[in-house]
Amino acid sequence: GIIFHIEEDAFIQLQNYLNAIRSYFSKSEGQEEIIADIESRIAEILQEKNISIITTSQVDEVISIMGKPEDYEDGEQDEKITKPLEKEQRIRKIFRHPDDKILGGVCGGLGAYFNVDPVLFRLGFLLTMLIGGFGFFVYLILWVIAPVADRASDHLEMRGEPITVETIGLAVASKIKDTVVN
Repeated sequence: GIIFHIEEDAFIQLQNYLNAIRSYFSKSEGQEEIIADIESRIAEILQEKNISIITTSQVDEVISIMGKPEDYEDGEQDEKITKPLEKEQRIRKIFRHPDDKILGGVCGGLGAYFNVDPVLFRLGFLLTMLIGGFGFFVYLILWVIAPVADRASDHLEMRGEPITVETIGLAVASKIKDTVVN
């Protein structure tokens, strides 16, 4: 849904990259969701750069951040996923966790963000509601301002994990596996 101006060579390079990703995930469950998440992450990266015309060098940067599908074909996936991102600081964002919620998913999201059991946040909000009453208002404010983590890339950002082709594919596959098991 975002319009970019892109050089013809850069467009062809990006199109070839996306076709390689499509063929890599062609036999995966949730292929459409994986591709949509990858495309939206690429758009986010390009939008953050705030450039007027996308060139092949910017496409190369995006590919180095996201990783190439052929890098994941052998057994050294974890090393190759994290190497391009070691230079870049991973940013965590607070989201409401739709899979770990009692009311609005605020405590589940905080738990994922801080890598702590959400029960601790639930108890903390409960105690502050009983003692001073401000916990209820803090919870409501977080409920309003924190978006729901509805994409695989949102779940990865919430936990501070790298957002690459492979991690998005693994996140979608585990989500599909969890829904099949439940």
